Order: sequence, then C-alpha cells, then structure tokens
Amino acid sequence: MKNFFIILTLCFLVLGSQAKESADLIWSREYRKPSTGFSITPEIIFLGLPDRVVGVDYLGIQRWSYLTKAEVQVLGGGGESVFAYLADGSVIQLSTEGEVLNLFNVPSAINFPQSLAESGRGYFFGTQNGAAYFYGLTGSRRLSYQTDGYIILTQIHEDGFRLVSDKRIYSFNQSLDLISKSPDHDFIRIAAASEDVVVCATNNRKILLYDNELTLRWSMDTESVVGVLNLKNQSILAGTQGGKVYRLHINGSVLDEFSLPSPVVSADLNENFIVSGTLDNQLFIHTKEGDLMKKISLNSTPHHISMGSDNVIVVTDEGQISYFKIPSYNLHPVLFVFVALFSMALVFFVLIRNW
Repeated sequence: MKNFFIILTLCFLVLGSQAKESADLIWSREYRKPSTGFSITPEIIFLGLPDRVVGVDYLGIQRWSYLTKAEVQVLGGGGESVFAYLADGSVIQLSTEGEVLNLFNVPSAINFPQSLAESGRGYFFGTQNGAAYFYGLTGSRRLSYQTDGYIILTQIHEDGFRLVSDKRIYSFNQSLDLISKSPDHDFIRIAAASEDVVVCATNNRKILLYDNELTLRWSMDTESVVGVLNLKNQSILAGTQGGKVYRLHINGSVLDEFSLPSPVVSADLNENFIVSGTLDNQLFIHTKEGDLMKKISLNSTPHHISMGSDNVIVVTDEGQISYFKIPSYNLHPVLFVFVALFSMALVFFVLIRNW
C-alpha cells in the first residue's frame, strides 16, 4: 500500500510539472535573409530564401542547400516534396534530399503557396492571371482553365479538382470540366480546404463555409478582416488584423475566442494548444480553451507556424527557424492547481506514514 501511494505521488508530480510547462526552445537556426516560404514533411523542414531553398532536419541540422537561378518568390506543397516558384516563371519540385524531381514552366505568376497542389495523379497550379494548369507526373501540361480573378487556392481531390479565386469557388471533374461554382463574393482574401469543405474569408469581414457541392452551409461576421485562416480536422482557426483569434467548429459554432495586442500574422493549432504570431514579433501559446500559457518575444515577425502533437516550428520574416517542444497534452489552470495541491497532500501523507 505504501509503494502504491509513492508511485501515485510521483505520477501526479510528473503530471503537474508537465501541465505547468508550456514551451521549451530546443534549437534555432538564423539565416539573416528574408524568408520567402516554408513547408514541412515528416523528415525535412523546407525554407525558401531569396536565392535558394534549404532543407533542415528536426534536429536543426541543415541537410542541403539548393541554389536557384532566379529569386524564390513562393514556396509551397508538402507531402514528400516541395515546389519553389521562381521569378523567371518556372516551378522547381524538390525532394526531401534536395534533388530536382520536375521543372515546370508556368505562364503566369503564382502568388500563394496554397496554389501549388499535388497528388498521385499530377500537379495543379493556380496563377495570378486567373488561369489554372494541370500537369502530369512527367511535368507535361495537360489541362487548363481560365477564371475571372486571380487564384488563391488549388486542390486535387478524389473526384476532381477545386480552386478558389478572389471572386468565387470552382469545382471540376477529373477532365477539368466545370461542374459548379459559388456566387460572386466581395473579394476573397484567403481560403483553406479539406476533402469535405472549403472555408474562405472575405474583405467584408466574413467567414464562409461551403460543402463539396459548393452549397453555403454558414457564414459568420468577424470584428475585423481575417488575415490568417487554418483548417485542421474539425476545427477552423482564424486570426484577424484587429488581433482577434477565433477557434470554430466546422458546423459554425464558436468554440473559443481571445484577443491579442497586435494584428495576427500566423497561427496553428493541435488537439490541446493554439499558437499565434503577431505583427509586433510576439508568439502566444494558449490552451484550446483560450487560457494564455506563455508569451515569447522574437527578433522578427513570426510569419509561419506549424504545430505537431508535441512541437511547434516557427519561421520569421528574416529567415530564422525555431523549434519548440510542448506537452502532448495540457491541463486547465484550475485543474493544474488541484493536481499540485493533491500531489502535496499525497507527499505529506506518505511522510506521515513513514515517520
């Protein structure tokens, strides 16, 4: 019985210490060059710099550096490779080893990393002049479609293609024939998509969610323009230029919201935490209930954030990569106080029993 209480006490002490901890900086690399993009795979962190793409592993070691012939303007993709859009109009696909897999010549500029999509069928690129291009796995252009705006997001899904322009959402079959499109909107600023839904934020301070048939399921007004939008599992994370962060369920219900002192420029979430970056070079870590766990001051603006189950990767606009460890779970502060008090009571009880 005595050993049981000792083990239980140690468990609660460890649990309490983990609940109190919010983030530890494990490593940081600084390139002192403007960051032009960021993408991750399970093995490699890709970072775009003006004259190159670098691959950094999860220990903070640079594994390779690929010099480009023109300036890197957009970096996107994911999976097992990354796409770098260059100022000369070409798109280079790089592997996790830094090897060139494909080279594409795209007729118009690509502005958004979400406009570079890949699947086992090929590659779907959206451009500034509103044209979308589908390339086969060998890099040859096969299909194209012209919209009446510029393209923010492209997606290849099981039944075809989807894209979001600054005016509306389009759905296509596998031959890139138009199936449906949403009504015209007042300037779509940003969008995110899953296999089942598309969520977008407009210039008139609205968040809209559409299903696969492009039926509007719900809309929501925000206090200012949304500049950050993230869709993960069943949650939507939105950050505004007024410093507001919203966590929404895909059914439209507001799960939580909190305010930050500066415009939100990046944000991500996992099952337990929300990490937000602001224009004044601050990083905020909140529980999913909106309780502030930690505030971290950085040397420059955190423009890119990616969260895993127990880590956060942050890239600033000056090319600094930081890797933080976070608990894989969290306790609410009230519950943490209870755990701490109960742990102390158990320690006191064990000491009395052994006196």
